[in-house]
Amino acid sequence: MRARKYFANGAEYINFEKFIIKIQVGDIKHAYLSNLFDGARSPLLQEIAINLIKNQPEFLINEINPPIEEHLSQTFTTIANKLAQSATFDELFPL
Repeated sequence: MRARKYFANGAEYINFEKFIIKIQVGDIKHAYLSNLFDGARSPLLQEIAINLIKNQPEFLINEINPPIEEHLSQTFTTIANKLAQSATFDELFPL
């Protein structure tokens, strides 16, 4: 976690820089999929998607990890900064 100090209203505060979050996924042993793409209306699409996910799970992981990591990074940074703005630097880190 990295932060920068700033002054406001005669007090010292901190603002966190964007968190960097990396997700690692181990081996996928089993995937349970139900009603994927509303199979009743598109059985071919559902079959193709299930085969892709079962046979090449790393493809799916590589596609969904970046947006999940970005969302978590932004969310945790926002939460940390909202918490930090309610207290001065000395209140957060007393000697």
